Amino acid sequence: MRITTGTDILKITRLFSNSGRVDWDDPFIKKAFTEQERNQGREREDEKVRAQYFAVRFAGKEAVFKAISGCGLGFEPRDIEVVDGVYGRPEIVIRGDTKEKLDRFLAECGERLSIDVSLSFESEYAIAAATALFEKI
Repeated sequence: MRITTGTDILKITRLFSNSGRVDWDDPFIKKAFTEQERNQGREREDEKVRAQYFAVRFAGKEAVFKAISGCGLGFEPRDIEVVDGVYGRPEIVIRGDTKEKLDRFLAECGERLSIDVSLSFESEYAIAAATALFEKI
């Protein structure tokens, strides 16, 4: 068994610099976030909360990537989905090419993986910490 971690902190205005509003047509939003993430973001009650939602999820994607980066993966933000799970607890879903590469790596190593992430934000900053547990099968 081995445990790896990743953290990320992000100034929210870095993603939404001018108006603090989420531009749904922004190529970054479409490229970095899955449809489910965008839908959950739309459900937030106001623009400030939407910006915080996306910023903390992007920090979560970065933290997860850092925790699993030893697997020889590239960072594809949309392949790491951070969605609200049971009782609002964030859940991680790995998709696309990242999932295929990760599955191959895990099969070669004879391991299985579980990932846990914690997200938090404050008025100006979003922070995330991820823990990856690799266990021999």
